[in-house]
Amino acid sequence: VLVRIDATVLEGWEPPVVRQLSDESLPSRRAAFRVLVRLGAKELARYDHTIAERLKDRDALVRRLALEVLGKFDPQVIAPHATGVVQQLGSEEMELRRAALEALDRLHAPAL
Repeated sequence: VLVRIDATVLEGWEPPVVRQLSDESLPSRRAAFRVLVRLGAKELARYDHTIAERLKDRDALVRRLALEVLGKFDPQVIAPHATGVVQQLGSEEMELRRAALEALDRLHAPAL
């Protein structure tokens, strides 16, 4: 249901949605990311470590969605997670590699 709601209405709902990223249920983790990708970087930047943890998820779609959210952040927010992002370049999934490249593209030399 939250996936269909306008992103401006979702402001302030970040904490309970972010908590779903650690849920045992794969559909819950996927749904949480589908909501988060619609929100702005400003609202989500404080959750960067939680989001980056999902780069270790066993599900490729969850990892790709994590990369899409991380790719919204400023370079200084992405930089601490660059190793996890680079590891996704070894994936067999083309869309996962593309999302990793797009996140890395946000990095600038001064941020590294």
